[in-house]
Amino acid sequence: MMFNSLKSRIILSITGIVVFSLAITIFFFKQRAEYELSDAIEVNALNAVEATKNYVELQHKSILYHKSVMLSRRKIELKNNATIAFSLINSAYQEYKNGQISEGSAKQHAMDDLRRVRYDDGIGYFWINDTGRPYPRMIMHPTIPELEGKILDDPGFNCAFGRKENLFKAFVDVCLAKEEGYVDYLWPKPIPGGLTEQQPKKSYVKLFKPWNWIIGTGVYIDDIEKDVQDRLDAVIEDLNKIILKQRIGEHGYFFIFNEENHVLVHPNRAGMDGNEFVNPITGNAILNEMKEVVLGSDPYLEYLWDKPGFKGEYRFYKKAYVTYYEPLGWYIGSTVYKEEFEQKISTFINAILLFSGSVLVITMIISLLVARSITKSLNMLVLSIRKTGRNGIPVDTIPETGTVEMKVLSATMNNMIDSISKSRKALKNQRDFSLGIIKGAPYLICGLTPDGIITFINPAGEGATGYCKEELIGKNWWQGFCYVEEHEQAEKLFKAFAGSDVVDYEMRLNCKNGEQKTIVWNTLIKRDENSDILEIIGFGHDITARKHGEEELYLLRNYLSNIIDSMPSVLVGVGADGKVTQWNKTAVETTGIKASAAQGKNLYDVFPQMASEMEKIAESIRVRETKQERKKPRLTEKGICYEDVTIYPLVADGVEGAVIRIDDVTDKVRMEEMMVQSEKMLSVGGLAAGMAHEINNPLAGMMQTADVMARRLGTRADMPANLKAAEAAGTTMEVIQSFMEARGILRMVTTIIESGRRLAAIVENMLSFARKSDTQVYPHALDELMDKTLKLAATDYDLTKQYDFKRIEIRREYEENLPPVPCEGAKIQQVLLNILRNGAQAMEAAEIRTPLFILRIRFEKERKMVCMEVEDNGPGMMEETRKRVFEPFYTTKPVGVGTGLGLSVSYFIITENHCGEMTVESRPGSGAKFIIRLPLKIRKPGPVC
Repeated sequence: MMFNSLKSRIILSITGIVVFSLAITIFFFKQRAEYELSDAIEVNALNAVEATKNYVELQHKSILYHKSVMLSRRKIELKNNATIAFSLINSAYQEYKNGQISEGSAKQHAMDDLRRVRYDDGIGYFWINDTGRPYPRMIMHPTIPELEGKILDDPGFNCAFGRKENLFKAFVDVCLAKEEGYVDYLWPKPIPGGLTEQQPKKSYVKLFKPWNWIIGTGVYIDDIEKDVQDRLDAVIEDLNKIILKQRIGEHGYFFIFNEENHVLVHPNRAGMDGNEFVNPITGNAILNEMKEVVLGSDPYLEYLWDKPGFKGEYRFYKKAYVTYYEPLGWYIGSTVYKEEFEQKISTFINAILLFSGSVLVITMIISLLVARSITKSLNMLVLSIRKTGRNGIPVDTIPETGTVEMKVLSATMNNMIDSISKSRKALKNQRDFSLGIIKGAPYLICGLTPDGIITFINPAGEGATGYCKEELIGKNWWQGFCYVEEHEQAEKLFKAFAGSDVVDYEMRLNCKNGEQKTIVWNTLIKRDENSDILEIIGFGHDITARKHGEEELYLLRNYLSNIIDSMPSVLVGVGADGKVTQWNKTAVETTGIKASAAQGKNLYDVFPQMASEMEKIAESIRVRETKQERKKPRLTEKGICYEDVTIYPLVADGVEGAVIRIDDVTDKVRMEEMMVQSEKMLSVGGLAAGMAHEINNPLAGMMQTADVMARRLGTRADMPANLKAAEAAGTTMEVIQSFMEARGILRMVTTIIESGRRLAAIVENMLSFARKSDTQVYPHALDELMDKTLKLAATDYDLTKQYDFKRIEIRREYEENLPPVPCEGAKIQQVLLNILRNGAQAMEAAEIRTPLFILRIRFEKERKMVCMEVEDNGPGMMEETRKRVFEPFYTTKPVGVGTGLGLSVSYFIITENHCGEMTVESRPGSGAKFIIRLPLKIRKPGPVC
């Protein structure tokens, strides 16, 4: 029992503390020394790498500057040479402008003059190409004359740097954008005896606008690239000389290798293939592992290697620090042997151990003397306080003797004993008072251990649970009163105790009689000096009745909210201040704003289209009258839509606000417009039929009179009545016929008859088109229907826009022996006329110089359908327009010009009435092609499908 005495413990404690402190100190000194030395070597290695990288970057920038200066000089020379060539061409052009020579001669003189101009010992020359698209044509080339006159679309010309596109197309792009500029590319270089492989070249091109010529000349820059490489080789040579004089530690050095693992700089392995150097641990190329260091998070690569004096013995740990210089693709690194700084650390640790042993011996001697002086006085104090009463408090006053410290200690203990006695009496009185409050409190109060065991419960708790105190004490609260599914929640609650008191925590409680109650808990946590929980005091309030009321209110609110959200109209509630109080699901879908984000905001902020209605909303709230606006137009991404807006004021007492209802009536308005348009078209059709009938009467009289005149003055001039009338007039029929032939009167009469017949055919077409369809299906020749529709379309003329259908070229491509197709002729004519008019108007609006319609009709035997195609060379359509062109009410024309119904009705006629197909193919700038396919199967009279 040698360690039970205070003296031995003091000696042991002091010695242990010293030993522990020395051990910790040695350990951390060793760690710190290793870290500091390793860090110093690492910093030294990294600094060497960074310094080398900075040197390489400085030299590289110098080389690039030299390269840019040389390129700038070449570009200036190119531009000066091109200016001279440009002046030669301009001189020939001026001779043509002054009338001295023809334009063809001027162009030939310019090409001949330019063909003879050479510079740079005959390597430099000039060429000319035009600005044709997509690829230009070569006009003159002095070194490759076989290119002259050819379109320069050969794949071999796809050598423009940076864009990998056609070289001559790049020339055209530069000149059309800026009239002049430079282009980099690859091109064969003339040498004695022929041409070299493609070499880097820079050309300057300039546009001669009068003839749309591009004059170009270029200079080879391979000598600049060679000079750059020579300078780079010189830098590598300098670095290899410097590396022999620099070391990191005793044997460390730095090195450089490239992306192909070729060693560029090394003390003794420069110029070697780095793939030969293999990591003896992993078996991988060690330079590849160094590359991974650059990409990874570790600052170095540790591996085994040999060292001077131990060549071939790969057992020495080595660290490599590597960085990357991206512009050259160089990896710059430095290496150092690990054992070079570990030896220094061992020497330093041995010195610390020797010093620590000396300190330990001295400490043990001092601790022995200190322990002896302390324990002597304490033994005397212990003897004095051993006599205690039943409650553990000394019965006699402790004598105050000994050293000053012992006298103070004795006096302090006497005071403490007196205070403890008084505190025990006060604590008993206070506990009795607290127990009285707990027993009389109307709320459930209980005490729990940290693991949930009940230690006490007040009468109110017994009444709330239905259990008596004896049934509860010692039981687990949560297992006894909580549902199984509440256990996890209870565990979370106990975890919350560890942080702070719990406030207003709701839990369900199982009572003895099976009743379920909801209790709101508040807790008071008693902790010890280590903040560990000693006891949990819980205060519970029964809110079961209130909870039931809240649930009923919640269900009612959800029911009302579901009714509002289920309505297809936008419903928005606002207060008297114009802020949103209600926002239904349709409002969310319409605006894209969630209800939580909209509530409490100003209506005009979340619903900008209602900004104009704010005054009306305020007036409705003020006068408590419903306000309504029907068919209010609003511009959206899909076009103009129409809405009915109704404002209902809230009339309940004490509530000020309004409910706004918005209904989308766009489809209804469109349908009404379509009905109006349909009635209008019926009226126009009837008017056209009436006009045609009215025109037929005078037209018949005119044609009959012209026919009689032709017969009397032409084929039947020898009629007795004619001869008699001529004789009475003092002339003869021969003289009259000679006069009419000389003046062309008979030809005019014939023209009148032919024009009348054409007019009669037009009127007949109008009558057949305007005549109401009897929805009977008969076989029709589609080529005849197409020709009749063309004649009808040819009458379309707009004086205000100088638009005339007759200006359009018609190209027919009809297949022979087409089978008749069962259809409603008038409706098919309506479809074709609609397509032709739309195409004609589009070509007129785009100002197409030579408008053209290509009409194709062919028989598709496999599908047993006849296909009609109407193709124009107009402006075409965007993809979005092409997809929506058959939608009702969709139009690209201005408001008031088109209804957007023509093509949708045509689509309905083909697909629904005739079970056919109708599609459109179009791209911007490439015209449009409408394709209609009708089946050959004969249908019964009535609706086609």
